[in-house]
Amino acid sequence: MADTALGAKLLDSGDYLVTAILPITAQSLSSLQDRISTILDSSLYLHELCLVCDPEHQSAVRQILYEMLSEGFSSYQVDVSIFSWPTNREEGAATLYVAQQIDTAPDRILLLDSNGLENFESATRSMLVGRFATPLPVGPRGYEIHDREPSCLAVNSTPNAASFLVPPFSIAPLLIPPHDLSSDSIFDIWASLGQHISRARYEHVGGVIVDFDETPSWCSLVNADPSSLQLESAQHFAPDMNQERATFAVILSSVDDLLSIATLVCRLSSQGHQIHILLTQEHTDGSIRPLSSCQLKADLLPIMRLAQPHARPETWLSDLTIAPSVVITVLAEDLSSSFSADVTLIRMPREDLPFCDWMSGLPLQAWRNWHKPQLEVSVITNDRPESLSRLLSSLSSSSFFGDTVNLRINVEQTADEETLHVVDSYLWKHGAKMVHRRVVQGGLLPAVVESWYPSSDDSYGLMLEDDVELSPLFYAWIKMALLTYRYGKPEDMSPQLFGISLYQQKNLELRPEGRHPFSAHKLFSAASYPHPNSPYLSQIPCSWGAVYFPEQWREFHDYLSVRLSATHPKLPIDRIVAPGLRSNKWTKSWKKYFIELVYLRGYVMLYPNFRDYVSLSTNHLEIGSHVREMSPEAYERKKKLYLLPLMERPRQLVSTNSEREPMVPAMTGLMDLPDERMPRWDHLPLLDLLGMFATEEILQGRGTTRREELFDCEVPNRLLDIRALLCIFNDSDVQEE
Repeated sequence: MADTALGAKLLDSGDYLVTAILPITAQSLSSLQDRISTILDSSLYLHELCLVCDPEHQSAVRQILYEMLSEGFSSYQVDVSIFSWPTNREEGAATLYVAQQIDTAPDRILLLDSNGLENFESATRSMLVGRFATPLPVGPRGYEIHDREPSCLAVNSTPNAASFLVPPFSIAPLLIPPHDLSSDSIFDIWASLGQHISRARYEHVGGVIVDFDETPSWCSLVNADPSSLQLESAQHFAPDMNQERATFAVILSSVDDLLSIATLVCRLSSQGHQIHILLTQEHTDGSIRPLSSCQLKADLLPIMRLAQPHARPETWLSDLTIAPSVVITVLAEDLSSSFSADVTLIRMPREDLPFCDWMSGLPLQAWRNWHKPQLEVSVITNDRPESLSRLLSSLSSSSFFGDTVNLRINVEQTADEETLHVVDSYLWKHGAKMVHRRVVQGGLLPAVVESWYPSSDDSYGLMLEDDVELSPLFYAWIKMALLTYRYGKPEDMSPQLFGISLYQQKNLELRPEGRHPFSAHKLFSAASYPHPNSPYLSQIPCSWGAVYFPEQWREFHDYLSVRLSATHPKLPIDRIVAPGLRSNKWTKSWKKYFIELVYLRGYVMLYPNFRDYVSLSTNHLEIGSHVREMSPEAYERKKKLYLLPLMERPRQLVSTNSEREPMVPAMTGLMDLPDERMPRWDHLPLLDLLGMFATEEILQGRGTTRREELFDCEVPNRLLDIRALLCIFNDSDVQEE
């Protein structure tokens, strides 16, 4: 959000107005006053200067501006605003984001890099902050793309067309795209912006280059050799120095495979990772239809064998200069002899290649831990064979990206013959299938609670009642969330997280007055969250498709053992543990007791928040333990409250009309996230059991206070220790039955 408190008087808007956007880095902060002065001295048309910097630098920036005000800065009659650098965006993407927020209707926007106008003489500076007859970008630095290879354009005082420009350049606001653009490790988002403009304009160019100073050093430096290109582009691309770079080896069969996984590979490349690609069955001469996202180069094994008859994927891997951290392959053979044990080998089914884009947001630590989380699916069923068939069909139709997933089907003692036939005849191809049938009817509480128990701290249980249906991308959501918040960066892991919901909340059920409509997107928009579609944390446990974590599920078993035994003198069965909640009336629900544990501990669950309630699971609200018989009209009304649209797979490749036009790889809806990746833990919105904003400290404080009220216990609590939580330190603290 912009801080405009430092602004001086605006220039009269009668003729022509220019807004300049200057990104500020830690390196440019020391010379900020000189760079601002150079910009302000360049034109009378300048009416607004937007400074973009990290929140940690904003105090220093304000101090510099205050000093300039005391030295006569207000005489420039320019409004100055400070914008926060958007999270996880490079310099160009951050500058473009601020340009999208400008609401003062300028005639032109001057996009700068962190050097401002320091490297230019007065004639070019005046041009950049002046009038233009064309809306196209105009500046002194540009590139042309020939055979998909960019090269620097020599510049003089005669305007020339360019494929794209790099800062500084002036652009009309109408050509600023309203959406984010893809970036690469050399040119940030500027090549994508040029492509966007050339497609939108009749001139079919990305910009115009002109330099009245006629300085020859620009291209002589850039085109000298590849290392000069990298060095020069560093002004325009500010990589995240906290993001560890790695080498990826991708072994595929054909160009079709490469086109299928192109979105993932291009994004990894744009993040600065080294990508090596081998095609084992491709004889193409390289005349591959281009991709819109990036350039991909691959080694062809059949061509390699012309010179090296014994060349194999294993020898190709061994010959790589830098050993890969991750190997992704569609081949079935064992490649492990080609690299050390610390390399992550991912065998990807060919049919899942087009749906891998979500992996591009994973930190390197998550890639290294790819195989650690083990999901176990637990289905609970009784006498709804059609519902069970629908659930099992959605399971079979989903993508598991080569992972082994074991399935356990829990059948109630009262199950009918048709249900038993569905269970017996179901073929599960992704792991072991186990069937457990009760000999005594237990009801839904034990059916759920006893349906799964973790075998290790890397074991996760997905609980599915049979009236649930799954998105074909449900497992991708689970894997992405687990790898981010359980196996990723340490700062993104919290012991307070107890699970991952597949279902989007559309109603709040726990308020004492009854059901209440809910939209996380609307709530976050009203609260001015920068990303209303952000996933979020909620204390409410989900029972319509959710993963539960091993530590908290064991703790829940321990809690139930005490809670249902009625042996605790201060915890009779009718004692209200979590006050003010409608769940206190749910006498037969396992969720009532899980909510009690959540309240005492301050635990939270991760929820998806995609647009239009698009969900990874939905509930068909079938007649059963929680849904009683009612009129057809009433049933349909109630069903609409809970039935959600499922996230579908995209078309694998979006083709254009012309054979010369680029192919556009498919995008899954999973990338509809802030900055197209899972947010940092401390950026996730957090809601309590009533759907109100809270913090981890507030939730844990409530639990601590309630514990003291219930048990009058001053002994310190301990994480995951139910005896400590309930103040049971001796056998005498519980009564014998």
